Amino acid sequence: MPYQIYSRVQGETVIRISTGYEYDLKIAPLGADSFVYGYSKEYLLTVIDSSGQPQLLIKNRQKTRPIPAKNWKRWPNT
Repeated sequence: MPYQIYSRVQGETVIRISTGYEYDLKIAPLGADSFVYGYSKEYLLTVIDSSGQPQLLIKNRQKTRPIPAKNWKRWPNT
C-alpha cells in the first residue's frame, strides 16, 4: 500500500504526495509555494507548485553504474 507523506486541500483540489512502493522518496520545500522531490533510485528531480503541477524536471544524463560487491562494506546501513 502506498505511504502518504503530504496532503493538502486547496479549494476543490486535493494535493497528495505518496511514496507509492518506493520508501526512499526525498522531498524538500522550495520557498512557500513549491516543492522538489525525487526517488533515491532515480536520477530525476521534480519541482511542483502549490497546486501539484510539475514546473521543472531535472535529470542527470549519466547512466547509473553498479557498485561492486567488494565496495558495499563501505556503507554499513545498506
